[in-house]
Amino acid sequence: MVKIAICDDETEFLDLLSDSLDSWCRAHQLTLQLYRFTNGDELISAHRAYGMDLILLDMIMPLLSGMDTCLLYTSDA
Repeated sequence: MVKIAICDDETEFLDLLSDSLDSWCRAHQLTLQLYRFTNGDELISAHRAYGMDLILLDMIMPLLSGMDTCLLYTSDA
């Protein structure tokens, strides 16, 4: 199973990327556990609990940007 987190403040993009990742995993016979987030704070908390294999971040988001999310996560690790 591959655990992928995507974080973007635009829900339309989350829907599009979710569908694309789901299709790709099915085509490659992989089991996907997809986690969707609209802000970095939720993603950091979930990653601590579930340990994602891959994280895709939007760089420009309100509250906590993708870069800030990455820096907070890596400084906390």
